[in-house]
Amino acid sequence: EPAFVNGLTTGSLKNYLTTKGPIRLRQLDGSAVSSSVIGLLGDGDKGDSAEATLVSDLSPRLGLTAGVTLAESFNDGPSLPDGLGKCLPVATGTAIAAFELIALPKAGDIVTSAAPYTGSNTKPLILQDTRDWRAWHSRYCNILFADGSVRRLYDANGDGYLNPGFVLNETEDPELMGYTDNRCEINPWELYLGTFLDSKFNVKAFE
Repeated sequence: EPAFVNGLTTGSLKNYLTTKGPIRLRQLDGSAVSSSVIGLLGDGDKGDSAEATLVSDLSPRLGLTAGVTLAESFNDGPSLPDGLGKCLPVATGTAIAAFELIALPKAGDIVTSAAPYTGSNTKPLILQDTRDWRAWHSRYCNILFADGSVRRLYDANGDGYLNPGFVLNETEDPELMGYTDNRCEINPWELYLGTFLDSKFNVKAFE
């Protein structure tokens, strides 16, 4: 969950120092969301060059030399499309009300408006960015959940990623975005992709 000061986020939510993390067992035990649907790790995709590059040689014999790109198995946190072809973490100074959801998209929903989910066509739908996970296994991606279980989720459209239900439009570039269409591919009772575990904001949406 984000750590708010005067109702605003204080930095990039990719950094746990600006959140209430790392998550602890007592938070899971008291959460309104079951630990069986809180994803921790997944099959990693090729990482970003700015943050997943080997800085020194580990094993030249195995090709692990400085500069090679590594995989990422953690995601980038609460995000939203920027309308210019990218999906970006929410900005510093985002108000707590921006995260409020009425409902979470379900697998098969074609999400063309935020209205059914946030109550407004102009209020973006903030969800967890899942693009550091990749569906490598015949369109399936293996996810490790907070209760210790591992289950696989299906990439319905074959783009390699699991779209949580982001609202995409014609200005989004699939090559930059990764998600190629508006189809939600994840049910919230299989993998929870809201922002809060305990807040009133997402409990209703999850139920």
